[in-house]
Amino acid sequence: MVRWGAAVVLLVAAGVSSAVAAPSLIGRLRSKDAAERRAVLLELAETPVPDLESRRRPLVSALGRLLDRDPVPDVRSGAALVLARLGGEDAVAGLVEAIRTERDPAVAAGLVLACRSLHDESARRPLSKIAFSSKDIRAAVLAAEAVGALPDGVGRDDLLALLDAAPHWAVAAGACRGLVTHRDRRVPAALVKRLRHPDPAVRAAARDTLAELCGVDHGIDPAVWESWWALAGKDFEFPDRRDDALPQPAGDRNADGRVTSDDWTPGNRPTFARFFGIELRGRRVCFVIDFSQSMWGPRRNRAQKELIDAVKGLPAAHTFGVILFNEKVWWFDDGPLPAHPQQKLDLTTYLPEQETKSYTNIYDSLERALGLIGTGSQARDPAPGLDEIVLLSDGVPNRGKLKDTKRILEAIELLNGGRVRIHTVSLGAEELDLLPALAKQNGGRHVRHAFPK
Repeated sequence: MVRWGAAVVLLVAAGVSSAVAAPSLIGRLRSKDAAERRAVLLELAETPVPDLESRRRPLVSALGRLLDRDPVPDVRSGAALVLARLGGEDAVAGLVEAIRTERDPAVAAGLVLACRSLHDESARRPLSKIAFSSKDIRAAVLAAEAVGALPDGVGRDDLLALLDAAPHWAVAAGACRGLVTHRDRRVPAALVKRLRHPDPAVRAAARDTLAELCGVDHGIDPAVWESWWALAGKDFEFPDRRDDALPQPAGDRNADGRVTSDDWTPGNRPTFARFFGIELRGRRVCFVIDFSQSMWGPRRNRAQKELIDAVKGLPAAHTFGVILFNEKVWWFDDGPLPAHPQQKLDLTTYLPEQETKSYTNIYDSLERALGLIGTGSQARDPAPGLDEIVLLSDGVPNRGKLKDTKRILEAIELLNGGRVRIHTVSLGAEELDLLPALAKQNGGRHVRHAFPK
């Protein structure tokens, strides 16, 4: 996403002021060149709003079209941010409609950020209506986050009421995320209560927001948070907000009181994410799940539930990818994806639509996952990185480039080089050599569940 606050664009080449140049901005916003559209959005982001007043309505119209139709995600994000800054009440309808329909995670984040510039009460009403509606859960999730982003706390009461209404788990998680800037003692009390929510996505979102809002992280035990708030809540003072600061953990300090990097790093925090009992702490996780014919029935159902619950339990700052395999290998939504409520919700609707059929291609699946660190034939450039792989299968590899256990182990050792922990789960009736050997070789855990066919 474009860093708007750091952008400085000079119109020296044009030799005119921003106000005089405004008529030409409309044509440049319609340029077929995405770089040109980005450039003019940067200019608009840096130009004082009064200088654009004479052309505000045509610019708002053009920005609305970009937000609705532009094929480039960061252009849509930029259009949302500038539209909210420039448009005021005129921008609300376009932003609300985008919140209903946008599916790109980066643009969704831009829409929430844009709502911080909407100072008009007219934004709260339509956004809250979407958040409270059960017609489109995905839109309701983003609307809840957007309500929380509205300035001056105008959406705070709506979000607290939404949580009390016991909405769909994804909407409750979105409401927890929306409260992250609300420095009101009612907010931590409501979030601590959600740490006992039955859904791990809500618990994860509540813990994330508590840690960021309160500047302290008491982990995943709700009793510890409850005890802390019972003592601190009455006179609690919220810390100064720093965008680059991490919340400090409660404990895990060395002899001189400092937090060590081993005890406290963004990728080594306790999480609610569990996959067959394996706790996942890596900030970048890829699940590699067998959808071959032998997984049909109870094995598939159990694997699917474990996968969904594990992804739900990931903190929002983490990313996840899901690779499914049988004879073929394919991504869920071409990960990695941010572990946000919308993406978690998408996974729950995607998995039931996938078929379990044909054979078992383990090596090609692992090679696809390890492409995230920039190695092998599936290497990404740039490589987004990866900390943990979780591989689940119920059978022997019988398709793919490599099928022999020894050759697979040798090839994965060469590709990985110890950089990524690989956990393995076996659902077969008999223990197989490959999965426990992969986990041992790559610093992970192996778990066996002997499910019948």
